[in-house]
Amino acid sequence: EEYTEIKQYLIGLTKTMQEDHYSTFERISTPAIKKFYEEPNLKVNIPRPFGWEHTKQSFRHLGSDFARRVGTAASAQSDEHDDANFVLDEISQEKRDIAYVFENTIRYVQPCFDQAVAIYEHQMDDFGELATTLTSVSAGVTALLVLILAASALRARTAVIK
Repeated sequence: EEYTEIKQYLIGLTKTMQEDHYSTFERISTPAIKKFYEEPNLKVNIPRPFGWEHTKQSFRHLGSDFARRVGTAASAQSDEHDDANFVLDEISQEKRDIAYVFENTIRYVQPCFDQAVAIYEHQMDDFGELATTLTSVSAGVTALLVLILAASALRARTAVIK
């Protein structure tokens, strides 16, 4: 029963991950982020019946594929988890997806997600610099306007006194 609960939780989590990944892609706001999502330059190993296929994927595809494979791996029968055989041409697709998760999560997938976060952080830093610059310019223009207004008031006062 506990196995079934964990399995259902993982399947639900992967559906949420797929939806979030897709909606994030739909709301891409900058060329740098769009480029990261669309260019297929992220390494990953795909388990095939004949062996491991070393390939490159886009972040858009990698995120969706990873979530899908975690869901498939979670749907594997418990006896497959007990079997130590991981020869790719002798195991089910579900067990291949377990192998995919083991092979790629730490080595490739986590660094890709870290890279995505770094790109978003860089964008936020750029925005922060822009906001700081705009604030400085605005403060400078306001100070200049105050000085011009003060000079005008001083001239008007001097003209009234004469």
